[in-house]
Amino acid sequence: MWLGIPILKIVTELDLNKLHTNQRLFVQELTSRGASVSAIDYGMELLEVHYDSKKEYLIDRTSHIVSYVPAILSADKHLTKDILNIAKISIPKGRLFSLDDIDDAIDFAESLNYAVVFKPNQGSHGLFVHSDIHNELDLKEAICTYFEQSDEDSLFLIEEYITGLENRIFITSKDDYAVLQREPAHVIGDGSHTIQELATTETDYQKKVKGSALCPIVIDETVGKFLSRQGKTLETVPKKDEKIYLRLTSNLALGGISTDMTDVAHPSAIKIAQQALACFEGLPIIGVDFITPDITKDQNKTKYGIIEVNVNPGLSMHTMPAIGKAQPVPKYLADVMFPDL
Repeated sequence: MWLGIPILKIVTELDLNKLHTNQRLFVQELTSRGASVSAIDYGMELLEVHYDSKKEYLIDRTSHIVSYVPAILSADKHLTKDILNIAKISIPKGRLFSLDDIDDAIDFAESLNYAVVFKPNQGSHGLFVHSDIHNELDLKEAICTYFEQSDEDSLFLIEEYITGLENRIFITSKDDYAVLQREPAHVIGDGSHTIQELATTETDYQKKVKGSALCPIVIDETVGKFLSRQGKTLETVPKKDEKIYLRLTSNLALGGISTDMTDVAHPSAIKIAQQALACFEGLPIIGVDFITPDITKDQNKTKYGIIEVNVNPGLSMHTMPAIGKAQPVPKYLADVMFPDL
């Protein structure tokens, strides 16, 4: 201890199994280039990278190349929307609210005819995000659920709900990119089994699949409510080949399906992602959440919308898609984070 601060001890032999998947993929790319990596603190995801007599600290997948100010700006969803809007990049209509503004938030949702999304102004992994809210009761429930587990000074966004398919565009300052389409968890009917049985069978299959980002389908209260809105329950027997979505959000950790679209994405979508990255000068990389009816079409003639920008986008979904070709995003990341390596 020094002035009450614990002194961190470097672990000389890195245990890759103690790293989360995305960081492990990045470290494996760095070591393949001749770097040596040691762990300072696994809990902080703090590593030390040595190469060519140089030393670099790595937190998660972030090196000193990432500028602090644009990283902070991009973490604020409301500011991100403003910045993209100034650049004439299409975003959903939205406003920022506090706990004291609930009545105003309800009025705003009504002005959007109640096809809205509730999301925290800061956060990741889709936590507390509620999509396609259609009435005041559901909106109030989303707000209450959020503030039961969040600070009362926290801010939240109400946005219009944009219909379309969700795509993640991984883009770097060197114009390397990968595109992944993410689809919510779903089952395909066979005419004889219930939705619950189909979900269980699909989950059993996904657990056995190696080398992909497939995760088991999570059945929770949200699934029950979403099925109810479709006039179905977990005991419903879908028709043969009928696709039943279990939730709106395409969170892969909850059983969503990922399909690589890199080779078929329209150049206009990539150009828009490059423009979004240019809005945050000092960031070498972002992940753009891009909603569009069809990523293969000219986006200048299509109603698209960017709903979020991620400064530390995931790697595994691109390197291990459920469907399609793996993309070398750890290489792209190393090229911009460690340009001398």
